Amino acid sequence: MVADNEAAPQERYVNRGNPAYTKLLAQSTAEQRIPFLLNQIKPGMRVLDAGCGPGGIATGLAQAVAPDGDVVGVDFDPEALAAARELAAERGVTNVRFQEASVYTLPFPDAAFDAAYAIAVLFHLHDPVAALRELRRVLKPGGIVCVSSLASPVGMYPLTLLLRHWRELSERTYQATGIDLEFGPRQREVMLAAGFRDPETRATVDSYGTPRRTRASAARTRPAASRSARVGRRKRRCRRSAPNWPPGASDPTPSPAR
Repeated sequence: MVADNEAAPQERYVNRGNPAYTKLLAQSTAEQRIPFLLNQIKPGMRVLDAGCGPGGIATGLAQAVAPDGDVVGVDFDPEALAAARELAAERGVTNVRFQEASVYTLPFPDAAFDAAYAIAVLFHLHDPVAALRELRRVLKPGGIVCVSSLASPVGMYPLTLLLRHWRELSERTYQATGIDLEFGPRQREVMLAAGFRDPETRATVDSYGTPRRTRASAARTRPAASRSARVGRRKRRCRRSAPNWPPGASDPTPSPAR
């Protein structure tokens, strides 16, 4: 997640400091999370990951643009960036770098990147339109931007008492920290407001269909949800010029930069 400097709104990231969630993100791959972008990427391209977290996606994508391309990941969390650098070193990926920055004020010149993406970032932000305008600024004309966001609360079956409590606590956590649980359906509207033309939207469903995956999903939100519960008691498209679009795309709102 990206945010946080003096000129930008103060953002609150639910899972900051949650090692279980950081570990889960580090295991994410470009094939899993951004197949819609991966099919558009070519060797030699320069790509920006806005909200790179521990670098799982960026590190994998760097191999797709090698040998002459590179990926730059930005995030506001120094611990996540340290984990990202460590992951890239472990995998021997040298054409990716990570730096601390705000998505509202990216430290890059205009038209610096061929593509940019933000996975599970925008629905955390107070001003997603401003963030998207900044992404648009650093894209080359005709460049690619892809975003993916939460579309609805979690559905479960069979809904046991424990799972019901966990879901309710998770939803209270999101509400207490200002996360928009219904942001996904509004992505196209937000992209248009940011100046992108003809954004396209696809949707997918993440399934946690085994006990192991269910436990992993619960673990990633447990620390943040517990903190929020204590606080609550006190107050509370990936499209360029080409029209072709890969099937099975994963909930992006893509659009060409103009």
